[in-house]
Amino acid sequence: MESEKKNYEISFLLKEENDVEAVLKHLSQIGAEILNEGKISEIKLAYPIKKLNLAYFGWVHFAALPGEVLKLNSALRLEGKVVR
Repeated sequence: MESEKKNYEISFLLKEENDVEAVLKHLSQIGAEILNEGKISEIKLAYPIKKLNLAYFGWVHFAALPGEVLKLNSALRLEGKVVR
């Protein structure tokens, strides 16, 4: 496993604006260093996702070990607050 952190960007859709805390919690659990965070904004979806027409879009630049990013992906897929 590589021991050097690499830079990544994750963008996401949330059910509620405050749900960004769930994403940040998962990032902290894998030991990610947050480099930059975008402002969360409400958007109208082009088509319903999980029966939602509106969602909150956000993004985060972070540095993490490559092996840990796979764990983050799995954890966020199971997180109920994250739409996509």
